[in-house]
Amino acid sequence: MELRGKLVHITRDLKTGGEWITFGVDFVPPEAYSLQEMDLAINVKKYTKKRSLSANAYYWTLIEKISEALCIPKPACHNLMLRRYGVLEQVEGQNLMVFVPDTEEADAKVRNAEAYHYKLTSMRKVIDGKPWRAYLVLKGSSSYNTAEMAALIEGVISEAKDLGIETLPREEYERMMESYEKHHANRR
Repeated sequence: MELRGKLVHITRDLKTGGEWITFGVDFVPPEAYSLQEMDLAINVKKYTKKRSLSANAYYWTLIEKISEALCIPKPACHNLMLRRYGVLEQVEGQNLMVFVPDTEEADAKVRNAEAYHYKLTSMRKVIDGKPWRAYLVLKGSSSYNTAEMAALIEGVISEAKDLGIETLPREEYERMMESYEKHHANRR
């Protein structure tokens, strides 16, 4: 947990001889309360404003923080966000679909895949006497246009906020997306 704040004062406990450092912060994350009275490793350094991130780097920063908060691997978190806020792959206006064996092992492999991204459907089929499950194919975020990427990042920001994860101030986010849009337009 990393917080921004100010060192308010340093005092010495006359009874124990121990020293106390008090910090003031703007926001106390809920998980901080569970750390009271525990031995902690504390690292204090002077605050410096971080460089602005590219939209893609910001997305992956939030994915990492969300995956830690949910205790799931980064690829699974990325796939979860693509399923919720991503774009379906289409050919001639039709969504692409694949069938995968309807097993726990296959579903786990799909959830954690890095090379492809599928979204589970309720459609099932029996092929050669074995159950199969239909998945919609999702576009990889590296192929998103600016509007698609903005929608994905907005969704991920919402998820991060719900988990108490700090996100960029709105103005900085908008500057980042303007820069992304200009850069993306120059690549065409």
